[in-house]
Amino acid sequence: MLATDRSAPLTGDDVDRAADLDRALDTLDELIESGLDLPALLDRCAEMFGCRVGVDSAEGTSPPADTAVHDRLLPDGTRVWMAPAGSAYPAAFDGDAAATRRLRLLRRLGIAVRASAQHDDRTRARTNDLRAIVDPRLSDQDRRSAQRRLGLAGATVTVLALAGPDDDIETMLGQLRTRSAAVHHLTDDRVHLVLAKELRTPRGLDIPEGVRCAYSPAGPIDLAPAAWRRARSALRFAMPSNHSSGPYLLEEAVMLDSARVGPYGILAEQLTADQIARVEDVQRLDKLYQDAGPEMLHTLLAVAATESLRQAARVVHMHHNSVTYRVQRAEKVLGFSCTQPYGRARLMFVLTLHRIMDSWRQF
Repeated sequence: MLATDRSAPLTGDDVDRAADLDRALDTLDELIESGLDLPALLDRCAEMFGCRVGVDSAEGTSPPADTAVHDRLLPDGTRVWMAPAGSAYPAAFDGDAAATRRLRLLRRLGIAVRASAQHDDRTRARTNDLRAIVDPRLSDQDRRSAQRRLGLAGATVTVLALAGPDDDIETMLGQLRTRSAAVHHLTDDRVHLVLAKELRTPRGLDIPEGVRCAYSPAGPIDLAPAAWRRARSALRFAMPSNHSSGPYLLEEAVMLDSARVGPYGILAEQLTADQIARVEDVQRLDKLYQDAGPEMLHTLLAVAATESLRQAARVVHMHHNSVTYRVQRAEKVLGFSCTQPYGRARLMFVLTLHRIMDSWRQF
């Protein structure tokens, strides 16, 4: 654990009298029981007790060079310490007569460190079990052992892949917890794996702006490796939400069912961003995207997915002439017709490749 030094100016709630100490220590106990992470806990300690507090690991870090520092060495070599926030301690901790009170605080800090370490160990074990459940390289026996430890043996689960800001992902997790018997979560290289037990349906979730979501339909826990592979691949076709409450239209691709991706999924699984970037059609489309913005791609997708420019105009809520102008501009850059039957198929394919490539820029 890295050394942590927290200090805060004295406030009206600081321990200025010995009579305040029990109340403050009770509050500290409640914070420890709540599972508050150690850095935040140290911040609260500094605020409540009006002194600097810190944790130094056995790797060689040291408390401040201050003669007024008091410390306590834990059995594993970790050191907890306290020091004045200013020129002197609050009255309850100042002087030889306060030695017992200082020791009480240092003992509580030691308990907090050990509780935090145990919590981290449990979190690490749960994370490892969740990774095992979706790892196709492991034996069935190993995966089922992990399932039992997480209480998921024989369960029906929905596997989701999410990408976006951490705070917004936490908002999504909160919604899922209200709909599921249990929710397990980890982050895998900027993609969030979520395994929801007995989830009624992921439809109807409100997707915060900037968040992408893909999922595999509910199925047996033993099929979780394949479900995770499909959900993660489908996430490369998902688009970030641009409104934080539903409903979401199918063409928005904000919450994407992996079953709808079909054979396109193999493109996301097998092609890297560098490979896609070498395709000349993708290079031309990316230039168009950089020059004209995402609305151009939105229009071209409607053109590729419909049978006429008038139908495309209705999809994107634009005048027919405006769509025609955008298509003509795109055709000059791309070098092929976007409205002929084979041209539409080519346009859809290059749009698909570009979406996969662009997803690599995000996660």
